[in-house]
Amino acid sequence: MRVILVIFNDRFEIYGSLKPFFEQYPQYIELKDKIYYVMSRKKKHYKHTNFEIQRLNIRRN
Repeated sequence: MRVILVIFNDRFEIYGSLKPFFEQYPQYIELKDKIYYVMSRKKKHYKHTNFEIQRLNIRRN
């Protein structure tokens, strides 16, 4: 299972996909294509001045 970890300066949030992130933070919708491109290139990490996004593989028991 993969999750999206969004790290802000004062907190972190976990999402199942990027869609809810963009719904919650529409001010970043202009970065959507760039974020999807970077995340699809197996870098699994996107860094912005206000936040970082990491795609993590987790194991459920």
